[in-house]
Amino acid sequence: GTQTAVISSQALADDYADRLKAGLSTVTIFQNRDILSFNDDIVGTVYDSSGTTSIGDLQGATVQLQLEDFSDVNVESVNVVAPTGGGTQATIEVVINGEIFRNTTIAGGTVAAAATLTLTSTANQDHTLIFTNGAAAALDFSSAENATYVKAALEEAFGVKQGGSALQFQIGSTSNEIISVGVESASSDSLFDGLSLSVDSAANAATALTQLNVAINTVTSLRADVGALQSRFDYAAASIETAIQNQDAARGLFLDADVAEESTKFSNAQVLLQASISVLAQANQLPQNLLKLIG
Repeated sequence: GTQTAVISSQALADDYADRLKAGLSTVTIFQNRDILSFNDDIVGTVYDSSGTTSIGDLQGATVQLQLEDFSDVNVESVNVVAPTGGGTQATIEVVINGEIFRNTTIAGGTVAAAATLTLTSTANQDHTLIFTNGAAAALDFSSAENATYVKAALEEAFGVKQGGSALQFQIGSTSNEIISVGVESASSDSLFDGLSLSVDSAANAATALTQLNVAINTVTSLRADVGALQSRFDYAAASIETAIQNQDAARGLFLDADVAEESTKFSNAQVLLQASISVLAQANQLPQNLLKLIG
């Protein structure tokens, strides 16, 4: 039940404060957030090597990450391993900021429809990555071939590509005023997952059409990313230019003098001084004039 205590002295207050600090010293607060950069729509249905047989669908899937700090989350790589050596357990591994999130007990190499899959950090068991299959069909990577295509699909959804590392541009006077620029690869191997497209048969044409749709969606997403980066740079450049203009204007006020204005003020002051002296001289003459009248 609820307990109360009366703190009647500073010594008791200090004692309670020390006990609270000791009790909370081992408490860690975690945040659980959706990874909104996981783009399920860009992949959609995942096909096997034939290009016609579905082995899953990422559309509707969601990913949640539990960490203490979300200031800079970067998904570096994804790996999918089918059951090997006659075993029945598959593995999915995701590396985020150098931390490995892994699940090695995926039965049969499938994630059922509407099921959740938890990947736990190898460094801290309180750090988790939860994947929810929002599709109406299972995600099947029970074979090495399927695992390759599921891996490629997850990499594309997470934005993991073979492009160069992000560049950082300083846009302000403080260390945190930077813009990081990282654009995914748009090479033919990346766009078409290394497949050679052919239209010499109906099946190959269907495969080519699927890969072309994926490539179009990828290029569209890349164009949107480049446009967003360009807008950020334009805004940053305009802000810097305005700051420079304001700084120059302030410097001019401190260093420059308006000679005409100051000369006018000086002349006015001189006239007022001369007028004051004249009025004062006339005032000094009044007593002498009065004495002359009396005498």
